[in-house]
Parts: sequence; structure tokens; C-alpha cells
Amino acid sequence: MQKRILVIEDDYSLRSVLKRKLQSENYNTSFVELGQDGLKSTLKLRPDLILLDVLLPDTNGFDLLRRLKTDSRTQRIPVILLASEGSSALEIIGLEIGAEDFMS
Repeated sequence: MQKRILVIEDDYSLRSVLKRKLQSENYNTSFVELGQDGLKSTLKLRPDLILLDVLLPDTNGFDLLRRLKTDSRTQRIPVILLASEGSSALEIIGLEIGAEDFMS
């Protein structure tokens, strides 16, 4: 069965790269640009993995991660945080909230 990945990322060029790579690896991928759409899509699609941008136009990625990890319907879905700039402080915060990994 094809694994489903939800990408919550507002940067068009990064979405394009991720789409090409993930689809070439035969993942079923869905993309949204806003945190609220990401939350709705998570509840609807029940993805196997979420790639979540830390900085979104409508919300902070950490806030969305907290919501996902405290909701019994979504708390077991692995989340990898994406950030344009790497920072050990951001990585520590994300991992403490419940992210599986942090990529910059």
C-alpha cells in the first residue's frame, strides 16, 4: 500500500522539489500552504507522515505541531519539521513538542 505524506509548506519552490522527489519514490502526496488547511487535511486524509514548515503565513508551525500532538486523532502521526534556517534552539523546541525530526 502506498504511504501517504501530507506536506504543509508555503514556499512554492520547496513544495515543487518535495513533490518531485516524493512522487518519484511512489509516495501518495498532498500539499497545502496554510496551517488551518493542514489541520483539516490531516483529519480528512490521516497521512502516514506530515512534513511541516515551522513558519507558515497563518500560524506558527510549533503551534500546529502542539495541536496535532495533543489531539487523540492525530497524535500518533509522525511529524518532521522543515525550516529554512537551521537553529539548534528551534530543533530542540520542535523535538520537545513531539516532532520526530527537524530538517533545515
